Amino acid sequence: MEWYYLDGEKQQGPLTELELGQAAADGIVLPETLVWHEGMEDWLPYRETILTAPAATALILDPLAPESAPSS
Repeated sequence: MEWYYLDGEKQQGPLTELELGQAAADGIVLPETLVWHEGMEDWLPYRETILTAPAATALILDPLAPESAPSS
């Protein structure tokens, strides 16, 4: 899926979910930054997207990390 974000009045992208997540981790995309992908009705703040859910963020930042640690 290709994502776009607004940097002031300028549209940036396309970015993959991984790239958008990295831009957020680097402070380029902020929680209030408007983002959009094909199929969305309108631009939304990044914080309102599925990409900010804890599990999604963990997978974006470390896609090889296990989803949960084994119980002892």
